[in-house]
Amino acid sequence: MNKECLFICFFCLAVFFFSATSFAQSAGESIFSKSPIDPSDPGKSVTSFETGDYIYAVLRPGSSWKDIYQKESGFYIMVQFYVDDQKITGKPVTFKSAEAAARDYLILDIAPKPSKMTSYSNPDIEFATYDGFKFGPQEFTKILGGLPPGKHTVKVEVYNYGKTYGSGTFEIDGSDYKFYTKLNAEITENVGQNITLPPAGMVDKKLEAEMRQLAENGGWKDIETLYIKDKDWWVEQGVGRYIAAVIAAQAEDGSYFYSIVTFKQDQILTGWGPLRLDHTGARIAIPQKNIGKSSGADRSGSPFILFRLALSLALLAAGIILLVKVVEKFQDKIGTLLQPLVKMKALIGVITLGLGAAFFVKNLLVLSPLADILPQAAAVVAGLYLGLDLLLKKSVPREQSQKQETAEAVEGAEKHEDQEKTPEAMKVEEAAKAGVEKAQDFLAGKRTLIEQLKVYEVPLGAAALVFGLLHLIVGGVPLL
Repeated sequence: MNKECLFICFFCLAVFFFSATSFAQSAGESIFSKSPIDPSDPGKSVTSFETGDYIYAVLRPGSSWKDIYQKESGFYIMVQFYVDDQKITGKPVTFKSAEAAARDYLILDIAPKPSKMTSYSNPDIEFATYDGFKFGPQEFTKILGGLPPGKHTVKVEVYNYGKTYGSGTFEIDGSDYKFYTKLNAEITENVGQNITLPPAGMVDKKLEAEMRQLAENGGWKDIETLYIKDKDWWVEQGVGRYIAAVIAAQAEDGSYFYSIVTFKQDQILTGWGPLRLDHTGARIAIPQKNIGKSSGADRSGSPFILFRLALSLALLAAGIILLVKVVEKFQDKIGTLLQPLVKMKALIGVITLGLGAAFFVKNLLVLSPLADILPQAAAVVAGLYLGLDLLLKKSVPREQSQKQETAEAVEGAEKHEDQEKTPEAMKVEEAAKAGVEKAQDFLAGKRTLIEQLKVYEVPLGAAALVFGLLHLIVGGVPLL
């Protein structure tokens, strides 16, 4: 008898536990209506619709999105769409601002009248786009338009790690769902008027020209624009590297579209193989007037482009300084105007050297050490020659510098006894000083060799000037 009672108790506890767990896994609700919904006063939910009805929805998770996801902004929720208990689609909706994330609802129009559609009106809430269809009413009406005659059950909810929020269902009945196919076309046209091109990344006119030629050879016609979408190459070790571009063109029927096109270079023993067109994404319709518009920042905002422009300008300045004596022979006035630039030759030399070396390291990191090797070499050599005195300035008066440092150390100890450096900080400082001294000693040993470049001032200056101009034309003109 006692065993039977114990079994019944455990059974009841298990039922209670699973019931409580099931209840805890779902929170909030969805409100549906045949007219636009005011989130502050949604009214009673409509649970039954007929084909030809407009359908609006508001998802209410039970608390604010930021409280649920424990984030202030810049996160997404996964909204799922079911028909007859089968998941048809599910995509992210991103909250880009703190204000949007602080809301305790999401307006999710299902099949709205285009003039009353609000799902896409808030720029701080972004609905994902895939294969040219925007998640939300544009995709939902496409799904509804393809339903067979009869009654169907539709469910929407937000799914997050085993928990659901704002879950709600409604039924829709009818003998013909073509109304939603027509509505989808109207919504698509409405959405299309606001579609812009993806933001640009790297600017490389030579690479873009090669991409255009490959695209045209691959069957592209009437290309309106082509630019690189990625900020740099994506490297797959032992396989190759990839970079995506945006190509917008006119279709055969006179409409306009764009696609994300991926180009690839295979990795070979000597570096990278020839560029080839690897994959073409889906066609996404876009109004012709929006082809010149981008949804992202200006291309000039890319740090890589500014870096490239800086190297171009540094090479030009170094080239002018190295050629100033040649200029003076033909025109004294021009030589006089350039004297302020000549006075800064050491500083310009160090900057040119640093940019050339940094550019080489950057290309080395993406496994493309020979890319732009000539401008890099010109920058390093010209920079070393012009900036040698400044680079060695601290090592020349070594004994005097050490005495000055000792005096300053004593004075500093007297004034700042309570601000002693930690052993770790002293080790880092000593290591840094040792590294600088070794570099200076190395350069001092090569000083005679570097100074012999004086014989080649004119060719070196001409090379720096030419490579600076080429680098500017290829990668910097769009910024000017």
